Amino acid sequence: MILDMKKKHTAIRKTAVVLGAACMITTMTALPVNASAGVTAVIESTQKDNVTALSGVNILLAQTMTLSTNQVQEETEVQAAVAETPASIWDSRLMTTVSDEMNVRDSASEDGNIVGYLRSSDVADIISAENEWYQITSGAVSGYVSAQYVITGAEAEARANELTPTLATVTENGLRIREAAAEDAAIVKTVSAGDVLTVNTAVPAVDGWVAVEEGYISADYVTVSQEYSTAITAADRQAELDAIAAEEAAAKAEEERKAQEAQEAKNQQAAVMASADDLTLMAAIIQLEAGNQPYEGQVAVGSVIMNRLRSGRWGGSISGVIFAPGQFYPAGSAAVANVVAAGPKASCMQAAQDALNGVDMVGGRTQFRPVSSGRDGLVIGGHVFF
Repeated sequence: MILDMKKKHTAIRKTAVVLGAACMITTMTALPVNASAGVTAVIESTQKDNVTALSGVNILLAQTMTLSTNQVQEETEVQAAVAETPASIWDSRLMTTVSDEMNVRDSASEDGNIVGYLRSSDVADIISAENEWYQITSGAVSGYVSAQYVITGAEAEARANELTPTLATVTENGLRIREAAAEDAAIVKTVSAGDVLTVNTAVPAVDGWVAVEEGYISADYVTVSQEYSTAITAADRQAELDAIAAEEAAAKAEEERKAQEAQEAKNQQAAVMASADDLTLMAAIIQLEAGNQPYEGQVAVGSVIMNRLRSGRWGGSISGVIFAPGQFYPAGSAAVANVVAAGPKASCMQAAQDALNGVDMVGGRTQFRPVSSGRDGLVIGGHVFF
């Protein structure tokens, strides 16, 4: 543009000189040869004509310079407007396109050491681009990722918004969530300062309100934000794997312990059943379940055992009813064998005998719980029967 203006100005100057010379030559040619007396007048006339011609050229030059100045100003304003237009922060961010995670390496090469992992929902900042690699930083991870498996700009922003929930943090106690975006809408619930709600971005926005999963909440009393996840370091990933392995090992050990206990319980049950008659076995359970209860409460437990035997749902024998899985808790431990070996208390032996003889203290009921359980039913001592 500047070079073009210089050319225009030079051409205008040359035009001015040529016009001035032409005016002088034309005027002099028109004079008679012997008219020396009128030379002075002719010269004056020529000078006036030249001044007029030069004035026109100067006006043209001024107009041209004004036009050029306006063009320069317009271009400067356009450039300034472009410079002031803010670039999207996502122009320098990226996300991976893989469904799980991709490696972050310490150099722009497949041979580089893995220093971290960029997961599907993680966002990274671009430091530079190098061949087919991006140098990035994400959380505590800095390194390189292959450009083959990433997206940037608006595409990355859309993916981040899809995978990262928008959250509304409540800033006021007693804030009400309403069914609709209106002050007179029904109240769904009340929330407190510090509560974090998930914004429902699937519904149209309403001025002054934020749509959340349960309804609408006033925008004046929440802070809306998105917290994008970042890459995980290789060390943190190894710690995660170690924790998972430890949990699996603990779970396996617990399963083995339970299996061993179950086997021991079966062995104990077999030993008890082989060495104790029904009366002693029932007395042992009565002692373990109601040994601290009044005599009526002890007979009531024996009545439950007999009612279950009569129903046939828990077993076809007293031992089958007592050792039915998950029914009488003490039967699953060594406690029964210990009581049988030591001999049940006399009151418990008598209660078992009464139950065997047909005494039913609970009216056919087959369940019981501590009174503290809150169950409804027949209360005898510290148990409720139902």
